Amino acid sequence: MLSLPELVNIDRHYSFWNATRIDPVRKTVRLGDGSSRLVTANAVRDVVGLGTSDREIPFPHEPSCVDRDIFRDVCAGLGLDETLDKISLQMLRSVLASPGDLSVDFESNRQCAAFVLLCTACLFNPRVNRKDDPISPEVFVAVRDPSKMFEFDWCGYIKVVIMAGVTKMHADLNAGATTVQLQGFLMVPQLITFDAMVAGRGLQPGHPRITLYKAEDFQLLAGLDADRRSIGGHRLYGKARVCR
Repeated sequence: MLSLPELVNIDRHYSFWNATRIDPVRKTVRLGDGSSRLVTANAVRDVVGLGTSDREIPFPHEPSCVDRDIFRDVCAGLGLDETLDKISLQMLRSVLASPGDLSVDFESNRQCAAFVLLCTACLFNPRVNRKDDPISPEVFVAVRDPSKMFEFDWCGYIKVVIMAGVTKMHADLNAGATTVQLQGFLMVPQLITFDAMVAGRGLQPGHPRITLYKAEDFQLLAGLDADRRSIGGHRLYGKARVCR
């Protein structure tokens, strides 16, 4: 996650176009030539390098259903006040900025938990219009014991969130919405598309695909995939040839 490209350089128009090409039933993203690539938990793992273990992270999970015992344990594990009602991004940043000794289990675990929660809030499942309460509550069960976070299916969770967001986006568009909110870690299907365009950019076993792309690559490849045509002022994509 520390090697992620700067998100400010991501082409939001391309992210939207790419999201419209995702089939949430087949779990695929359709390319410009009509072929498709899978967006499964294993495909997510290849992109981000996270685990696909057996324990499911429940989704969706409403804030009203947060288990207070679990939330209290998470707060305690982070070294925060156990009577808190919510955890802010600033609290997580403060944990990560602390000069604690990482050789001590408690300090190592709390910083790992803070980092995972920050990644969830900003990347895996950003909550639209919930700046006051940015962390999706379903992940608290996975960070309750930081030493067991690896037991959870993080890639399956990312996939489910992407598909839920795409399903809602399609429903909103079909209902005539003029603006839609994008949900989920949409860099994942975007990188799957880019890999198809550049023949995997020299596949390196054991290396997450996301580490092989720089911030400027997102702009460059989106530009290569752009069509000169537009509809209603909206740029079209899907021009690039797919390498096989």
